[in-house]
Amino acid sequence: MAVQNGSQPEVRFHKVGPNSIAGVSYLPKSILVKKVWGTQAESDDFLTLPAGSFITHAYAVCTIGTGNANVQVSLGLDGSTVAFIPYTNFTCQTAGQSYQFNTGTFLSAADTLRVTIGGTGAAAGEAIFVIQYFETAAMQSRGYHIET
Repeated sequence: MAVQNGSQPEVRFHKVGPNSIAGVSYLPKSILVKKVWGTQAESDDFLTLPAGSFITHAYAVCTIGTGNANVQVSLGLDGSTVAFIPYTNFTCQTAGQSYQFNTGTFLSAADTLRVTIGGTGAAAGEAIFVIQYFETAAMQSRGYHIET
């Protein structure tokens, strides 16, 4: 599934001084993903982001705990399953546990987001993920605020 629609959410703003810029300000795209799993190890590819996407944040919250510290829940890419929310930092043993990724990652080529459930002694659970990103190619197509 791809969500690229050729636009980036934007807000208009006005010039306020002689050296200020006017025009468009961009907002990040934000998606909310709910993952429910049973007792089997699994992975789900759920979104393909276009080339030039910049992922600014990813958040994970355990909504139904597994009761098992050995269950591994991660959010990443199909080539790097722990790129954003590594299972070593996010345990879903009890509801309310959370983790935040805010380092930022630029995707020079299109890539697919993936949730992976693994570990030993698998147990059912549920988590939600929030991913925020910019599609820089769509922003550039609207024009630069400043070109030097």
